[in-house]
Amino acid sequence: MVCIRAFVGVAALAILAGSTAAQVTSIDGLNVRVRNFNDFPGSTLEVNNVAQPTMMPQPTFAIGNLNGVTVEETFAQGTVGNFANRHLPSFSNDGGATAYQLQNNQSFRLDACFRLTTNHTTGIGAPVNSETGFWFESPRTGRDANGALVNFVDEGGLWLISNGTSFTGGSGMDFFLYGEGGFPNPGSPPIVGNGDLINATYTYYAPGTTNFGPTAFYEATVTNTVTGVTRSSGFRQFFDDAVGMNGFGNGTTFGFRTQNSRQPNIETVTVTEIDCISIVPAPSTLAALGLVGLLGARRRR
Repeated sequence: MVCIRAFVGVAALAILAGSTAAQVTSIDGLNVRVRNFNDFPGSTLEVNNVAQPTMMPQPTFAIGNLNGVTVEETFAQGTVGNFANRHLPSFSNDGGATAYQLQNNQSFRLDACFRLTTNHTTGIGAPVNSETGFWFESPRTGRDANGALVNFVDEGGLWLISNGTSFTGGSGMDFFLYGEGGFPNPGSPPIVGNGDLINATYTYYAPGTTNFGPTAFYEATVTNTVTGVTRSSGFRQFFDDAVGMNGFGNGTTFGFRTQNSRQPNIETVTVTEIDCISIVPAPSTLAALGLVGLLGARRRR
C-alpha cells in the first residue's frame, strides 16, 4: 500500500512528556484476536497471508512489528450465519505477546492509513457492510453514585464503513460524523470508497492536559486521498462514565478493528489493509495553547 500522510494541526507542535513518552513509544507490535465475533465460523480467513483456523474462542497471536496488517476474509456463496465476523489487532509493547494497557493519563497521537476493498455491493442501501478503523476497549469498573457495582467494557472508535460513512463515538467520546454514506447531506459527503486509501489521525488528550478544562479531549481527522474529501472533528470532549472517570479507563486496550459479513448470493471477498502505523505521545498542555484561537473560531461559527 502506498502511504500518503497529511500532518495537520497539532503534529508540528508536539512537545513530549517524559514519562508518557517512555511508555507509549515502547509499543512495538500487535496482539491479534481473530474471530472476536464469529457468526460465520466457516469463512476462510488470512492475516498477513497466514491462514487462520475457524475455532472459537481463537487464541491471540503476535505480529512483532508495526509494518502493517492485512486481513482477507472469504465467505462461500450461500454461507449461513447471523451478523458478522470481527478481528481485533491491538497494540503491544512486548512484540505482540500481550495487548498494551493504556492508562488514563497517557496522551497519544495515532496515525494510520486504511484501504477497504470488497466485491460485495457498497454504498447506501447495500445489503451488508464491511468496517475498519481505530478501536478502543475501555474498562469501566467501580461503584456508581448509588453504590451499585459497575463492571463492563466500553467499546468505541473511529469507524470507516463501506457504505461511505465515518464517525467517532463510544468509549466515552463525544460523537462526531466525518462522512455520511450516500445520504443527500452536502455538509457530510461520503468519505469512504471501495478501494480508496483513507488517512486517519486520532489524538487523545488525557484529563487536565489541555487549556480547555479538566476533562479529556480527542481530535481526529479523516481524509480520502482519492476524492480529496477531508474532515476534522476539532476538539471533542469525553463524558464521565458511570463511576465518574473521564477519558479512557486504566487498562484500555486499543488498536484496530476489521469486521466483515457476506452477501449471500455471491462468494464474498473482503480485504482490509492497515498501514502507515505511527503512535507517539500527544502534544502537552503548552503545545495545545497554540490552538486556543482556532477553537474559539470554531465555537463562534
